[in-house]
Amino acid sequence: MSATSAAAEIDSLKGELQQIFSDGLVVIVGSGVSAAEGIPGMGALEVHLNAQVPKLVTGDDLECWKAIAVELAKKVGLEAALLTVAPTDALEDVILGLTADLIESAETRILEEVITGKRILPLSKLLPHLNPQPNRALPVITPNYERLIEAAAEIIGWGVDSMFIGNTLGRFDQQISQRSFLKEVQIKSKRAIYTYRNRIALAKPHGSLDWYQHADGPVRCSIKLPLPKLIITPGRNKYHRGYAIPFDRHRELGNTAIDHAARLLILGYGFNDDHLETHLSQSLRRGKPALILTRSLSGNATKVIAQSPNAIALSENPAVTTGVTVTRQSGRVEHKFAPIWQVSTFVDIILNP
Repeated sequence: MSATSAAAEIDSLKGELQQIFSDGLVVIVGSGVSAAEGIPGMGALEVHLNAQVPKLVTGDDLECWKAIAVELAKKVGLEAALLTVAPTDALEDVILGLTADLIESAETRILEEVITGKRILPLSKLLPHLNPQPNRALPVITPNYERLIEAAAEIIGWGVDSMFIGNTLGRFDQQISQRSFLKEVQIKSKRAIYTYRNRIALAKPHGSLDWYQHADGPVRCSIKLPLPKLIITPGRNKYHRGYAIPFDRHRELGNTAIDHAARLLILGYGFNDDHLETHLSQSLRRGKPALILTRSLSGNATKVIAQSPNAIALSENPAVTTGVTVTRQSGRVEHKFAPIWQVSTFVDIILNP
């Protein structure tokens, strides 16, 4: 392909992709975005649990873990193993604690670099291009526990509405949280005109590393507390815990945002989460426009795209790591120009003038 034809091809694709960035956009951020920054994924977590759990449990809890380890040895994956063998309550607490410790350790290193200016998160580059309608929050949904999204927004001056209010001990209050982003009130013709900060409305249906179960109810605290963390780990218990506060409110917020979205931007998400999947996949199959950026398409993602007339996915070109594969319902095409499946590269080439 000549340089001229390649430039014309990317210009055509650029025009198509830019159309997704308008009113009514909802953003879904999956574990692929975190993994690209160094947050451990399921594979690393499985290794960590296999090494640490037997040291921390005894009796029936240890026997239960041994049964889970048998499933893991079959290479079925951590979530499948925990679905096959449900952990005891005590074992689940150990798994939850080890999961939080592993992710929090990596998260701390990343956030230190972000706050001291040594690292720029790709979402910090992307968000200014996603300005929502005036005075409305940009809906962002993530199954991730860590706080990279919050950091990416706050480092550029955006607010984060996570339904908690307060700093040292944030209480769960959805209404007051929404009102807390009021920036200015003007009186014009005897009417109050409200102006709000740029902000995201963040739905975390699986919880967050800074959520804890306090005696008075769910709280958010950036200090590490000797209280149970409110995160949902993989396995059978994921489903019944997801219907407790604050998980249920965040799940409802995310699903409502998906239902009402005019279009969807999906980053590093594998379409493997039952808490979101029904609403998300149905929306795409019904023709809701969507752009998916990810390093590689999961099997579920490939199936969904094949049934979605207005979805387009950008992923790594396996033949040329500096290229991109464009996948649609009609099939896929591999290109050599620029890895625009990466968020930072996408912003530089597609969104910046």
